[in-house]
Amino acid sequence: MSSWYNEIGKPLSSPGWLEVHHKAKLPERTLFAQRMLEKRPKTIVDIGCGTGLWLDLLNYNDKSDATYIGIDSDPYSVEIAASKAVSWNRKWDYSVKDIDSEKFNCPDADLIIAFNVFPYLDNARALLSSLKKALRPGGLLVVRQYDGALLRFGPLDQRKRSSIENSLQSSLLSSQQFSHFDLDRIYQLISLSNFDSKKFEFEIYQRYSPYDKFSLEYIKNMLKWTSQNTNVYSGNYISDFLDKIESAENISYFVEFDFVAWLS
Repeated sequence: MSSWYNEIGKPLSSPGWLEVHHKAKLPERTLFAQRMLEKRPKTIVDIGCGTGLWLDLLNYNDKSDATYIGIDSDPYSVEIAASKAVSWNRKWDYSVKDIDSEKFNCPDADLIIAFNVFPYLDNARALLSSLKKALRPGGLLVVRQYDGALLRFGPLDQRKRSSIENSLQSSLLSSQQFSHFDLDRIYQLISLSNFDSKKFEFEIYQRYSPYDKFSLEYIKNMLKWTSQNTNVYSGNYISDFLDKIESAENISYFVEFDFVAWLS
């Protein structure tokens, strides 16, 4: 992966990274997309849509004539998303807006999705309020949120694991670009919100050796990024793990969790 950043400098948001991530988790994401379509929404809004991967997946599984709207702050990502939508047989719109502004107003919708967007925001509470106001009667807001602390690969010697985890937290807890360990903040924000209905769950992504090619690419890139944000010793431990991951004798696993909130 040549770059982890999108055109406006957000980490883990480049088009290439998002594509690798999406392909690795496509089976789980397809099932999730089908669940979101069960209420047959007439208008779907994707906040922080990136390159439009989720809306493209929803479109593939949606036989209705629902209108799709994608909003992101990165012009290049929105351009890529729009290029995919040209072939859709439905009304759609992609636009560039600052979703972190208190002046942002979300379009009215029956289904709003906000996936892994809150770690990049200063005004998460203001955005959540805007999304609630935009929901039509009976509408649904779906939030997905990863957390760096809920990622585990191995087997590893416990001392090496502790070194990696401590080094990564030391590096990223003070980051001004995004919050890699953000589950507790978002969970609290949503729990204290005034939505009438709140349903929480965790979705697990789990892969075991030997890995399929898409999972292998994602795991390797995730661990390489982790290595770049740890100290030399921890980076060496990760490199040693990666050196063995493609061997026929390799026995390993990779697990991570997404927090999911269904709000109405």
